[in-house]
Amino acid sequence: MSSVQHHILAAMRFYQSKKFDEARAQYEAALVVDPTFTTALHGVALCLFQQERWDESIATAEKILVLDPNDADAQGHISRCWMRKGDVPRAELEAAKEKTIRWKLQLREQKAAEKPKQ
Repeated sequence: MSSVQHHILAAMRFYQSKKFDEARAQYEAALVVDPTFTTALHGVALCLFQQERWDESIATAEKILVLDPNDADAQGHISRCWMRKGDVPRAELEAAKEKTIRWKLQLREQKAAEKPKQ
């Protein structure tokens, strides 16, 4: 088992036990090994969300979008944070971005499925 996998599994166990500081520490340890591992960034964002640290959670999700602009889950996470902050118009704007990403991904999948096999 790689070091990253070890940290992720430990983080998941802590998260399930609602030990969000410990879980976040494990996700961050995975990021030391691989700073581009978006699964770990999602974990950090979720831990911060559970702790009602909305701005930090948004910032973490935005890091995911820098690495993968088509990460609809990160975009949706940002929307949920804005909703929790009480800014419904901003939450709706972010939710629309999420829907756009999901539609684009769906269209790509449909086009790929329609491509004639050679």
